[in-house]
Amino acid sequence: MLSTGLLSTLDSEEELTAIMASEVAHFVLDHAIINVNKEVAREKRAAFWGGVVGGVLAAGEEYLMSKSEYYIPGTATAAVALISSAIFDKTSQRLGMTYSRDQEKVADQCAIDFLKMKNMQPSALASGLTKIKNYYEEHRDYYTLSKYGPYAEFDKRIERLGENKECTINHRYNKIMSTVNTFNSILMLNGKRYDDAALLVNKNIKNKVASDDDYVLLAKTNMALYNTEEKNNESLSLILKAKSVTDVPNLNTDKQEILALLRLNKQGKAASSLKEYIDHLSAFLDQTRSADESTWASTELNWANKLLQRISIL
Repeated sequence: MLSTGLLSTLDSEEELTAIMASEVAHFVLDHAIINVNKEVAREKRAAFWGGVVGGVLAAGEEYLMSKSEYYIPGTATAAVALISSAIFDKTSQRLGMTYSRDQEKVADQCAIDFLKMKNMQPSALASGLTKIKNYYEEHRDYYTLSKYGPYAEFDKRIERLGENKECTINHRYNKIMSTVNTFNSILMLNGKRYDDAALLVNKNIKNKVASDDDYVLLAKTNMALYNTEEKNNESLSLILKAKSVTDVPNLNTDKQEILALLRLNKQGKAASSLKEYIDHLSAFLDQTRSADESTWASTELNWANKLLQRISIL
């Protein structure tokens, strides 16, 4: 599985190629088969495969129970790869993915040779691995990373690779992956990991590939963390920036603008934004053929009309 988290952590096709090449080398060299045969030899086959299936099912059920708070009509459902972290602990050994130090050395050397053959920077492997390490350290979860086979003795593995020259940031790569960053930011927001959500959005802004959704997400995380006049004005500025980068109506932008204006006690402007939101919702409801989206739009219309009446009374 190739996780969206990895795609967001790296900054170039060379780094991604290097990481993938090292993992593919394990497959080509039959490391997993060698290791899994050793594991099967130590256990009964029924218990072995029963543990794998049980782990996958348990992780799948946990994921399916989650709910999304941030709704964008048309956003794809979270990929099945999200369950990988839940099954990795108990099943990695059973699937033969706990590689030995010698196996890791051979796979890394294969990756470096492949990079050279493709006229790519050999240092891309060390650069990519360092960014993975830094990600886990920043999230104070380096123990989780370092205790597993493929990532055990991570520092020594990077040191063994030699020169760790960070690869040049690739604009094309970051442009392609900007939607992945946005998607991951939504997941972080749903999990109330607001700082992490903001980091991903700010990466898109820094790389000059941000969309209107990114600015709305940043405003949303800002408002979740703070409720001061200064921060609310900052959030409103982000929302206006979101509206300026596209001519296409964005229902999330409309609603977040309303909430920001209400926080700032600007009822008159909030009423105007509510009327615009109602118009956009009505147009969306006329066009959609999805039962779920129709239900959502009808619920939002009811909320918007009630709020508009309340503001008018005040």
